[in-house]
Amino acid sequence: MSEKLQGGVLAGSVDLSIPVILRSTTDNTAVTGKAFGDVTASYWRQGGIRVDIPAITLAAVNSTHADGGFKEVDSTNMPGTYRFDLSDAAIATGADWVVASIKVAGCYIFFQMLNLTANIIDLGAGAIEWTYTLTDGDTSAPIDGASVWVTTDSIGSNVVASGVTDDAGQVTFHLDSGTRYIWRSRAGYNFTNPQEEVIA
Repeated sequence: MSEKLQGGVLAGSVDLSIPVILRSTTDNTAVTGKAFGDVTASYWRQGGIRVDIPAITLAAVNSTHADGGFKEVDSTNMPGTYRFDLSDAAIATGADWVVASIKVAGCYIFFQMLNLTANIIDLGAGAIEWTYTLTDGDTSAPIDGASVWVTTDSIGSNVVASGVTDDAGQVTFHLDSGTRYIWRSRAGYNFTNPQEEVIA
């Protein structure tokens, strides 16, 4: 089973399905009635090349995961919405991100970028709710999809909480009072770790 995180996916997880939205290049309306034979699916991992994902049909939208599986959700009540099953290789460990694409003639190409994190979400069990905000040092823009973890020691051996920043660059932990050390990781950024914080 895959594990979806705040802004990302646990690297090395399996059986991840993603929602796909197809819209017409002519008038931007929802496109219905597409099947696996209409699909060219690909993924591109950090440091790699484009890899084809052969599309196959699913019996139903809630069928068991199958790499490349494709199925329309509901052409009447959710027009233009489809399920696509990523291959496990797309979200394997060894990369910080993967981009999946679905190409269908007459539709805008659908892209989805997934941040791959090695840290399982564990927001902590302390009594103090504490929100950490991560921003770009040059632009002050929030950094989303970053892995953040908290330790009680400056060498990073005792992890007490971990999470992934949201669109506002924030993640909220539950910590005990005292000095804590904050570690950050995100593709494209070089952070000076750890950052010392006093929780009170």
